[in-house]
Amino acid sequence: MQITYQFERLHHIKEEILPILEVHAQEVDKPYLDKDIVPDVEGYLALERIGYIACIVARLEGKMVGYMICGLLPNLHYKGTKTAETVLFYVDPSLRGKGIFRTMKDLMAKEAKRAGADTFLLAVKANRQSDRAFKRMGMLPYEVKYYEKL
Repeated sequence: MQITYQFERLHHIKEEILPILEVHAQEVDKPYLDKDIVPDVEGYLALERIGYIACIVARLEGKMVGYMICGLLPNLHYKGTKTAETVLFYVDPSLRGKGIFRTMKDLMAKEAKRAGADTFLLAVKANRQSDRAFKRMGMLPYEVKYYEKL
């Protein structure tokens, strides 16, 4: 099994990634929402045009089996700092646990550092099963967010 990784422009892979984004949204976000959700692909494309989005894709025999989309933004709190925050990531369920996420995270962190970021954040839905895996990758808990349905 040879997985390849490459940074790709969202506008080049829009038609390919959209069905996966929709499946991913239903898997991850549907339990938290009481309405159908639609990924804001046009918003991502607008941010990509001004250099605020990076996307890495994992492929197996040319087929997209994973992606990570990261925002590269000036830190809103601290002058002169830039933060890379993972907005979305996905790995095909049949390939989870095989190091694909870790490789994408490591490559994205290197790209973020090259782009001037000094912090790499990963936001995930509350899922304690993933805590140990993230800690094994050298990541430390940073912030907890709470939500309320309105």
